[in-house]
Amino acid sequence: IDIEWMEFDVLSSLSFENRKKIGRLIIEVHLLNDEFNEKWNNLYSNLKEKFSHVELIPSWYTEKIFLVWAFSV
Repeated sequence: IDIEWMEFDVLSSLSFENRKKIGRLIIEVHLLNDEFNEKWNNLYSNLKEKFSHVELIPSWYTEKIFLVWAFSV
């Protein structure tokens, strides 16, 4: 998912039934302000509950953008 700052809104609005259908997920996350940091903390907790593996891949050019790779084995 690379939807320019809407990742939190889209993923948090998914129904439980639709979330169960997602086996793998790659997200580009932007932490550009305090509101995004708080949303990220909530999303990260949810991802760790759903997936057995959640890896953060840092950006080459800023600490405020990174990829999240989540999947279950």
